[in-house]
Amino acid sequence: MAVADIDYETEVQLEEKIGSGAFGSVYRGRWRGRLVAIKVLRAAFPGDAAAELDSFRREVRVLSSLQHARIVGLLGACMAPPHICLVEELVSGGSLFDALHRRSRRRGPSCAMPLAYPRLLQVATDVADAMAYLHQPPAIVHRDLKSSNVLLDAAGRAVMKDRTFMSTVMTSAAGTPAYMAPETFEGQQVTEKVDMYSFGVLLWECLTGEQPWAELSTPMQVIYVVGVLGRRPRIPAGCAAELRSLICDCWQRDPRARPPFAAILIRLQEEQQRLQEA
Repeated sequence: MAVADIDYETEVQLEEKIGSGAFGSVYRGRWRGRLVAIKVLRAAFPGDAAAELDSFRREVRVLSSLQHARIVGLLGACMAPPHICLVEELVSGGSLFDALHRRSRRRGPSCAMPLAYPRLLQVATDVADAMAYLHQPPAIVHRDLKSSNVLLDAAGRAVMKDRTFMSTVMTSAAGTPAYMAPETFEGQQVTEKVDMYSFGVLLWECLTGEQPWAELSTPMQVIYVVGVLGRRPRIPAGCAAELRSLICDCWQRDPRARPPFAAILIRLQEEQQRLQEA
């Protein structure tokens, strides 16, 4: 799908601010009369501005090549400073993180909001479908797969955000410590296997409604517990056998032991079928 070259001054209308982060801010807005999400990047790139802008342009080229129903579509981009922005499809249902944790924060920290098992399987299947697509050669590694980077559409189906898709194999650590694979803490080569580990943590989060390692106060504690002690979050006793098996397979310490997303997708679909027939 061709990505439009956007004239920011004449085509972009910002409305409500719906998110922010180190990259900049996200707005609900309009582009050529269409309701969209507009990601406005920070006004200036740090360090070598020319190199950073060139890196951003390469990222846009990668994102523009992605065409999958479970991945937010990139519609256009403005790459003329100072107005650096992306125009994307608007996904109206909020994030999976909000679905799991927003109400629990209102009611108090002890109230978890896990997904019902059929909905968990559907959300997990949607995410695995998107990740299987990304991991087709040449693999695109997400490196920050977590509940806040999964959006829900009006029907409750999961759609992946594009926030940190990166191409090829890397050695630098990136991501959120509570979801990061142990090899990323050790300076090992980073491959698509880090995404399988994060997916296991995401499944646990959907199952329990709890934030992973919320009881630890610093990222360094997470690194020690996961990377040195080899611990994983406790899976509740009532967890379905197949889901328990899948979670444990995904967060194996040896990256080679983690199943590819194509196999994960099949297992989830088979579990959905089993549940329907039960």
